[in-house]
Amino acid sequence: MPLRPSRASQRGANSVKRTLYDIIATMIGTFPVWHNRWDQWRGIFTGDTLDACNAKLRSLGLIEIDETTYALARNIQSEQGDGTTEEKVCLAESTINHARVINSTVLRLLQMPDGGYGSTCSGCGRFTSTARSPDVDDVFIAQFVMGGQSGNYARGADDQMGYEVWSKSAVMTSKVLADLSAASAKGFLWVGHIPGVDPWRLALYTSPSNANKAPYAVSALQAALEAGRTVWEAATGSAIDLLPMSTAKKFAIGAIVAAVIAGGAYYFFVARKRR
Repeated sequence: MPLRPSRASQRGANSVKRTLYDIIATMIGTFPVWHNRWDQWRGIFTGDTLDACNAKLRSLGLIEIDETTYALARNIQSEQGDGTTEEKVCLAESTINHARVINSTVLRLLQMPDGGYGSTCSGCGRFTSTARSPDVDDVFIAQFVMGGQSGNYARGADDQMGYEVWSKSAVMTSKVLADLSAASAKGFLWVGHIPGVDPWRLALYTSPSNANKAPYAVSALQAALEAGRTVWEAATGSAIDLLPMSTAKKFAIGAIVAAVIAGGAYYFFVARKRR
């Protein structure tokens, strides 16, 4: 199921700084430790070919990559170019998992029959787009996931859909409902809420042929979509709330924030005067 092959402006995301809120969320385990790790590389274009990409990487003092990594980086940019780091990682994992489930390779899955790149191609088995050339952060994420360092963050997903393409305002439409109904009838299952992933932008499934079934029916995904975007900001993909957040987590966040404020106040108003 293809996602939209769009490329939103990356430059604006570069100015978004890691906030105290993000740091606290990472500390208590809501976000992964690699949350926003490569944001400073967003919007830095690499190249339309592997050779051009490697030339750009060399100019930045970075190591070169192979064709498979380049193909996956293109896939990440094509499907989730304006997404969060978590969404990009999950997209990459699902592509790799899809290749495994259908007994293929990542490169064979992503390339066109002539060895090039492009949009989705149901006739040749390429279910996801590689139409856009990658930025440097996409390259880093492709390397990270292919190196097995992302820890199955996508929870075994091997297929995905971006319902945002049919409803920019996150309102259920007949197309969205029809696709959900078809997915359910075919035996697809939803992996559930993942911190940093907006289900409107990236709905992660396990396919009927995946032996590791996801725990949730498509009806649970529909309920999440019907809730709108109360958790993840649509414009930049930045987290604006924690999902789900128990009372214990809320208390932990409050305690950490209070400790930071109290420590800062003590330093500025007491400790400095004693020097």
